[in-house]
Amino acid sequence: MNDKYLSTVRLLTASVAVPAMALISQLSQVKVSTAAVPNITCDTTSETPTVVASVEGSEGKQQTKMLTFLTDYFPDREAKQKCQAAANTLQTLYAANEMNYLASDTIDGELPVVCAVQRRGVGCDSYSAKVLFALDRQVNPAVALYNMLGEDLKRSELPDSRTVSRIYTDLTLFDWLPF
Repeated sequence: MNDKYLSTVRLLTASVAVPAMALISQLSQVKVSTAAVPNITCDTTSETPTVVASVEGSEGKQQTKMLTFLTDYFPDREAKQKCQAAANTLQTLYAANEMNYLASDTIDGELPVVCAVQRRGVGCDSYSAKVLFALDRQVNPAVALYNMLGEDLKRSELPDSRTVSRIYTDLTLFDWLPF
């Protein structure tokens, strides 16, 4: 190779390498912020058992109500048991990054349920869905789920239950935790 070509290659290499190395040096000093992982529990201190997501942050402990186990759908003892079980399942699924939505559905042709799913369009009878709890057979699961949702998770109004057989509630935490 000729000397002029080699000097051009060296000049180009130096002009790219030096800024790239400076950028790498700066990036290595950047501290990556880790998102707070919520603690999902059943709060039984109030009259109605409620699944809550709590996060410790710089502003203290923040909580968001996810599901309230209303007496319209559950007797007292059953409400506490289902709340505890739902909170435990949601915590496990969230920690494993295996849920993004709560969904309402009717499985086996007649059993109304609420479940956790990874994406819209998946029913509660899917292999990847996790049923959180069943409701009485006469209960419309879409209406029940909407009524049980915490205010931060509700849409502006209940979808028309005559035309919507299943609702999905987005649980990606950065969208609904208040921080």
